[in-house]
Amino acid sequence: MNNSYKKKIFLGTAQLINAYGAVKLKSTKNKKEIFRFLDYALENGINKFDTAKSYNSEDVIGEFINSNKKSKIKVATKIPSLPKKGTLDRIEFIKKSLNSSQKKLKTNISTLFFHDENDVPFFLSNIGTLKKIKKEFGLTYLGLSLYTLKNLDQINRCNETCAIQFPFNFANDEILKKKVNNKHIIFARSIFLQGLLLNKKIRKKIPKKIHILHQKYFKEIEKRQESSLNLCINHAFNQNKIKYIIIGCDNIKQLK
Repeated sequence: MNNSYKKKIFLGTAQLINAYGAVKLKSTKNKKEIFRFLDYALENGINKFDTAKSYNSEDVIGEFINSNKKSKIKVATKIPSLPKKGTLDRIEFIKKSLNSSQKKLKTNISTLFFHDENDVPFFLSNIGTLKKIKKEFGLTYLGLSLYTLKNLDQINRCNETCAIQFPFNFANDEILKKKVNNKHIIFARSIFLQGLLLNKKIRKKIPKKIHILHQKYFKEIEKRQESSLNLCINHAFNQNKIKYIIIGCDNIKQLK
């Protein structure tokens, strides 16, 4: 993989502590193994990590950063759903969440995402206040982790730069078909569809329709005589609209 590709990568850490994805491979539990895994990423030019409070990986990433004094590491994280209270309570919640994450990560956060798509209206109607929080905490980007495109038209009308994290892969490239404000920064995730586009065997119950499509996908791969890994990577990395790509791995072998 060339350096221009590596510069785009945020290493996903949802599976550092927990088993994650549709194929539910074994997660890395041992701290030494986690440190070795993160060291390998760093040694090979991947110095950006994506996490969230719900991943339970902020603590171990912080320990890794602190013990190795890796000042060049950039971290993106996500805040949980906002409380169903007034504006001031929600703003306070955001600040407390940021403080908590920074203490755990032991470094400044480069990008903060709202993790709940239901919080999009609050984000857009309080963008002025959020800009102040962005400046106060030294964030590079502030944005939204989306699962659907239902709010994209509203987000496009926002004149401030927003980071948008969205699923993108060979089976789902909806984001490319939509006009996105040039100011916004797109982070693609799920480029392997939680492992489904790389693994013929599924270790989790999924809807029958998806199972049939999964089988058809691999039959098509065989016809093309192409690696599913190369297909997924090239499809994601050759899109000019996408600034960063979040890639999750369970171990060093996968990362290689």
